[in-house]
Amino acid sequence: MFGKLLKYEIKSIGKWYLGLLFITSLVAIATGNSVKRFITTIETSSYNYVGYQVGSYLRDNVMFLFLLAALFGLLIAVTIASYVIIIRRFYASLFSRQGYLTMTLPVSTHSILLSKLLVSTLLFITTYLLFAIIILAFVLPHVEWSEVVKVFSEVMSKVPPSESTFWFIVWNLDAFLSTILAVLWIYLAISIGQLFNTYRVLMGFVSYGIIWLILTLISFLLAFTFTDGSLILVDLVMTIVGLIASYIATHAIIKHKLNLE
Repeated sequence: MFGKLLKYEIKSIGKWYLGLLFITSLVAIATGNSVKRFITTIETSSYNYVGYQVGSYLRDNVMFLFLLAALFGLLIAVTIASYVIIIRRFYASLFSRQGYLTMTLPVSTHSILLSKLLVSTLLFITTYLLFAIIILAFVLPHVEWSEVVKVFSEVMSKVPPSESTFWFIVWNLDAFLSTILAVLWIYLAISIGQLFNTYRVLMGFVSYGIIWLILTLISFLLAFTFTDGSLILVDLVMTIVGLIASYIATHAIIKHKLNLE
């Protein structure tokens, strides 16, 4: 049954979102190539005529400006769409009239929450991958892939072998768990908002703001208290604690304090 829940959650994302990701990737690649031509124009111009050449290029290449504007708009759209899907799916399937149907399914509250959490985390990871594609689209037209590998190898060679693998794993584990925690913050804020009889949506936003403020203050305190590797380890521990606390609180509200009025 858990597999069916996952399948349903994935289908609920909608093909339009996947299409938006695909279009954004294509525009990013086209913009990267256009930037390469732009830089080439500057590099091949004499010092006295750089301003003229650049102005002429921008005037004559409307497509270049259009691609930049389109890419910026698409990035905003993808980011907003990711949050809207995550918030809407969680709120609609649990705290609206659809919640009556959801809670009658022959599955545990854990299964319902975990299925939504996994798919929402996948959305965030997909967005991060899109940003990585955009960065590569801007970098690769100007730098050979072999040079990128060479620079990365040189950086890694300066890190002690006994530490590099360990810290690489710790850093990536913390980044992955932080992504899950970001979703749980949203879920917890929405759940807290439902504890109020009125202005539930507003209280959900207020709850998220308070959670974000508290965690930001904690992050600043940790940054001033710890340094280097110890900061990474402490941050990982805090992330794990935050995951457990946020999940337990969200699950408890859904299971024991669900109010569908």
